[in-house]
Parts: sequence; C-alpha cells; structure tokens
Amino acid sequence: MDSISVFQQLQEVIDVVLKNKYNNIITTTLDENSFTFSITHLKQTICQLTIMKTHENIVNGKTRHSYQQTQEVPVIKILWLETKPEHRNQKLGLLLLCYGILRLKLSDMSIGYAVVDDVSDNSACMEKNIYNKLGFVCQGKISLNVLTNNCVKLSGPEKQLEINEKFIECVKKIIN
Repeated sequence: MDSISVFQQLQEVIDVVLKNKYNNIITTTLDENSFTFSITHLKQTICQLTIMKTHENIVNGKTRHSYQQTQEVPVIKILWLETKPEHRNQKLGLLLLCYGILRLKLSDMSIGYAVVDDVSDNSACMEKNIYNKLGFVCQGKISLNVLTNNCVKLSGPEKQLEINEKFIECVKKIIN
C-alpha cells in the first residue's frame, strides 16, 4: 500500500471514530493555507485545532552538530489545540491532531514535518505531553532538569515531528 493510501485510510478511521462518538468534525478554511478543525458534541465545540501550511527551518540529524544543519522545508505548523476541560483524557486532542496532520499532508505530499511551539501546561512532562505521545521531539539543544518523577524540563518549546513510518505507527496505536 502506498503512503497516500495509508494516510487516507488512517484519516478515514479517525473520522469514523470521532463521528461515532461525537456529532461531527467541522473544517473551517481560514485562508488557503490555514484551517481550523473542530469536534462538536450537542452543537458545542469541545475540541479545536488550528493549523497551517508554511515553511520553517527543521533540524536535520540527531547529534549536537545537527543544530547547525537546518533546512527550510514545507511544514504543518500547529497554532492552537484545545480540549474543553470536561472532555479531556478521552484522546480527543490527540485524535484531532492526527486528523489535522493527515488532512494537510494529503493536501500537499511534499510536507514532511509538523512543528509546534509547545507552551502547554504539560510541555515539561514527558509522559503527559500530547505532542510527545505523537513523536514530536525538541528542535533545540536539550538540557535536563528533573522536576518530579516522570517529568523533565526540556529547554525551548520548539518541537518537530517527521511525518514518516514512525508517525504512522504512532497514529495506529492511538486509534486502536
């Protein structure tokens, strides 16, 4: 199965899962490159994602020398993700994030990365962080400062995700 078919299949599965549990996924086009995806339940928005297609610098490689080897490439930039407090811990944000990344990837297969400036309340927690669960990694140099058990303070909020086989496997685990 080619990658386009895999991305389409995953997007369709997430769409069905969300529509079976909630009313709808509403897509609002803000401009030709920016979109808001909303999950509604009983005519109220309970989860919302705003993302855009743009170009940004991506760190190539995994060593400390890599931080000097950046490349400007087409990316999906996550601008905003929110789940209403009474609907948290149900994977809604994670499912909507996967859905949005898949939708934009399918609209432009040259996009190879997603990026986010993670300033969420859980940005310092390795296990609870929604972006870490999907495979996002810090773009900058990492300095560790242990805060509590299972929480680590990482330097800088900038994270990147390569949209590859590892991402596909993460999405499959999330929807199963």
